[in-house]
Amino acid sequence: KDKLKEDSRYSGLANKIASRKGITVAAAQALIDSNDFDADGDGRSNLLEYAFGSDTLGTDEDEKDRRPKRELDRANGYFKITFIRRKTDVATDLTYTVERSTDLSTWTSSNVSLVSSADIGDGLEEVTYRSDQKFNQANSPKNQYLRIKVESN
Repeated sequence: KDKLKEDSRYSGLANKIASRKGITVAAAQALIDSNDFDADGDGRSNLLEYAFGSDTLGTDEDEKDRRPKRELDRANGYFKITFIRRKTDVATDLTYTVERSTDLSTWTSSNVSLVSSADIGDGLEEVTYRSDQKFNQANSPKNQYLRIKVESN
């Protein structure tokens, strides 16, 4: 939040929100600072923007490249998800959990493994997780889904 307030666009956005919503600038700043607010109106909350290394106050040219990517590794039989996140020593206030489901109702972090991690600079890393349950075996579920749960500590 402190880094966000140093951004030159912060006060302008607070004034704009205050006038549109008929609230004080302080109330607008509280909105901008909250985890659930979508300061730039792109459909992603401030928490998710911060967690995935996006620009909370505007459109980042690299934002599309930072979206999580799913992969079906047909050769080895794995469902994978690759995403960019803040490194744990940089964002000590965040917890990332990759979860797996076969029915989109019940989610678990068991049978999910980190398979690669690469430092990409600016306190970010690109990581890949996979479901440990292969889809190409006779007793494996054919439908598997992976998601990323981000929590602020």
